[in-house]
Amino acid sequence: MKLKINDFCRLQVFDVLSIIKLMLKKIQILILLIIIFVAFAFTFLYASFNFNFSPLKQVNDNFRPYFSESFFLRRTFKLNQSGEAKGDYYSNKQFTKLKVEVYSTSFGTIYAPSIDLINEGTGGAINKSEGIFVEEKKLEDVPEKVDDAFIDKLADDIPRYSKNTAIMRIYILSTYEPKPTLTGLTAGAYGFVIFKKSIEEASKDLSVQKDLEIETILHETGHLLGVKHLDSEGCVMNKIVDVPSTGRLNLIPTTYCFDDLQAIKDANS
Repeated sequence: MKLKINDFCRLQVFDVLSIIKLMLKKIQILILLIIIFVAFAFTFLYASFNFNFSPLKQVNDNFRPYFSESFFLRRTFKLNQSGEAKGDYYSNKQFTKLKVEVYSTSFGTIYAPSIDLINEGTGGAINKSEGIFVEEKKLEDVPEKVDDAFIDKLADDIPRYSKNTAIMRIYILSTYEPKPTLTGLTAGAYGFVIFKKSIEEASKDLSVQKDLEIETILHETGHLLGVKHLDSEGCVMNKIVDVPSTGRLNLIPTTYCFDDLQAIKDANS
């Protein structure tokens, strides 16, 4: 029996629709598999970066440095260790401006020479083609003595960058309870703390206090730029500058030495 032309056309349309439905079903399955893969990969990497699982340590060590280069990936995977935002501050690659937010408290704010230091590139360590700007803000309800939990809370508040402007934060607090003589401490990847009372108690001489504050700013900025402590005597990044002693108050380094600058350069190369 011969098929009529209309019947033949209907069969052709039916075949095409069947093929399209089959293709759509395969595409749906493919999309579902991609979603599952992405979710698994995200969970695996997030756990590797944020939980101290020994089997995942190698993943963290190998991949974390590459992920921390991107502000978007840092926010996505909560990569917030000191030095992980170094590229945002050191180079013009992603951000051509730097805004430094200084959070003053009832314990004071930073001295004028410290503001000049920041505006001029923090001892030559930071060079932004469109400039560096200081914006003063207030931080309320701050206890006189703070601990690691308080510092971690500050660190968890990750700043929101604008299109071409990175943000660094400086918090003016009083005293670090676990180590009262400490003058500064990094707070995650985007800021650091200056312990004002600890600086004031180190010396009654205002000029010495100003030098100690400058030294602290240089030291903690060095950590944000990816530098660990150095053994070089008399340099800002030497670990002894964290805790001033009477014997060295006349030897306060207020500029980066050659080894400091080289370490900053090496950390960002």
